[in-house]
Amino acid sequence: MVSTKNKGRNNVNSEMHKKKYSSKIFDTPVLNFAADVLNKKGGKYHYTSPEGLKGILETRTFYFTDCQYLNDYRERIGINSQLDYFWEYYKKSYDKQFVKLLKGLRVDTFEDAEFSYTERPYIDADVNAINRYFIFSTSQNGDNLSMWKYYSKGNGYNGFCIELFPYALIDEWFVEETGAKICGGRVIYDTYEKLMLIKKNVDTLYNIWFDYAVSDEKDEKIIAEFRCWLASISLFFKDECFKDEDEYRYVAIVPIDKLNDLSYEYKGIDYKMYDFRLVNGVFVPYLKIPFNICNVDKCYSISAIRIGPSEGVEQKKLSLLRFIDSLDYSLDDCKICSSNIPLRY
Repeated sequence: MVSTKNKGRNNVNSEMHKKKYSSKIFDTPVLNFAADVLNKKGGKYHYTSPEGLKGILETRTFYFTDCQYLNDYRERIGINSQLDYFWEYYKKSYDKQFVKLLKGLRVDTFEDAEFSYTERPYIDADVNAINRYFIFSTSQNGDNLSMWKYYSKGNGYNGFCIELFPYALIDEWFVEETGAKICGGRVIYDTYEKLMLIKKNVDTLYNIWFDYAVSDEKDEKIIAEFRCWLASISLFFKDECFKDEDEYRYVAIVPIDKLNDLSYEYKGIDYKMYDFRLVNGVFVPYLKIPFNICNVDKCYSISAIRIGPSEGVEQKKLSLLRFIDSLDYSLDDCKICSSNIPLRY
């Protein structure tokens, strides 16, 4: 909650600030950024087409799509309407000088240097590195009719659902092997939850701003913290119309000057990670993130593959098993199952 000691005040003077400002209060991030939405428990499920599944298993990679090219054209920038509402409704709860610092901050681009502010170890300590954000979407529901509908064709839903080991894409070795920092979190759809999350973090910064002595350096730190938090959390805000997807997403953060250099080695061969695919005439950039480097001969990242509700499920299962046997790594612990949704057509 907002500090009651400043309730109703519109001006601040130096006598109100009791503590001498020290940069040490910002040695570590004040805000938790995406940690507020992290939810690593339970399975994570990636829905894909038959062609998509074949490509994933053959190349041992998941495709992370540049956030500017996802199906929701308001990715990232959708947070701005929430910020507009927040400041309109709550600005009188804070001192005018504080509001002036943060009220105009918005997410208006698909690349920025804000992640560098708190994640220096991952990007060679370059606090000015401009990053691109790449998204790999999963659902927290492994048999979701709304998701199967994306793959409807003829008399069935010709899609597949891959169940991931929950920690498959956030192990620290990814940073070391590929140079891409990966974090994960559940997507927030509810308008009220978004509003309260913004308020919680603004309140945290406000209490620090009020308690410490007035200085330009402190104001700059407050602004930097909020910019960085917005850059991160905006990746996990999505319009309520998508709520049936129940999405949990993984985000790869990469400095743009390193994109063309990203690669990984598999069985003595180097593979480039940054690539493009054509979607309705659009060149869509993506990253190929490997899931089977450490365990070359056996893959533990995929727990199960579910076949969507459709006709000929048994034949699909047998053909999938034969395809898996042809791979150059083992998926022995991967369970093959079918949807439990009782669709006739």
